[in-house]
Amino acid sequence: MGGLNGRARFGENLAAAAGNCGAVDTSDYSTPSDGSQQYSPCFAAALAWLRFGIDLLPAQPDSKHLVAGFGPRLRHVTTPAEAKTWFQDRRCNLALVCGAPAGLVVLDFDSSMAYLELAARYIEISSTLIAKTRRGFHCYFLWLKPLKSARIGDAELKADGACVMAPPSVVAGHVYTWANDESPLLELPADLSLLSERSAPVVKKARGSARPAAAGSPVARAKAAFPIVELVGASVKLTSDRDGRWYHGNCPLCGHIQDFWVDAQRGLWGCHACSAHGDQINWYARLHNLTVTEAVRAMAGAATGGVP
Repeated sequence: MGGLNGRARFGENLAAAAGNCGAVDTSDYSTPSDGSQQYSPCFAAALAWLRFGIDLLPAQPDSKHLVAGFGPRLRHVTTPAEAKTWFQDRRCNLALVCGAPAGLVVLDFDSSMAYLELAARYIEISSTLIAKTRRGFHCYFLWLKPLKSARIGDAELKADGACVMAPPSVVAGHVYTWANDESPLLELPADLSLLSERSAPVVKKARGSARPAAAGSPVARAKAAFPIVELVGASVKLTSDRDGRWYHGNCPLCGHIQDFWVDAQRGLWGCHACSAHGDQINWYARLHNLTVTEAVRAMAGAATGGVP
């Protein structure tokens, strides 16, 4: 998608557009039987952000955890139809993709003190579009050049490869809100972009990532002997995305249609509806009514001709 510069002027009020359902064209979607337009607030906001060229990510309700398969460098929500599925039908929280190509960058302050200290040096920080989070503030900016995510003092600059929770998402009971919904989206001060280039990049361990099993261990042998697509595909009809990594089907645990997924690259499976998830070993254990330890022994034994 094109950058924000081509979709909105610096002085345009993005917060009002993103927070006002009445400003969003929802004519393509059916209304409830009583005639009222009971659209999810996150769905209305999602449609507005899409109009400004921002890709979206769904997070689990009342959580920051992204739905499996989605991420800044993975799958995005890019169409109104997809937005309806995730933010209206499934009531997911709303996250925005930061950095290139759209050019949205966010300064994330975990405390009011950190915000006040940097705002005292840069008037743009208190003048741009700001969201109130559980512990601090998100200050939204525009920057159309490549920019890495980094720490700037006690703040985190969310740029290329990052995402940010957006109002009106709800996390642990706290509603993200706009602190100054009459403010425009300003350009990031050039000094801050230079500080980002000199700062160490932010490195975060992916949520849910497991420590890889040691080569030659029973767990490693078990997983190597049972590729997850073949293992799960033996009992669930799977269809593949074009990239060959993601597979989808009907969940055998809760029965929801096309909510079940398999990630061939990471060796994981899960369901968007019932939240069940695991790897080859968890699946084998469920399939054969075994404990995880019993499943590892059985799978490793099959891989070595019966010697676990």
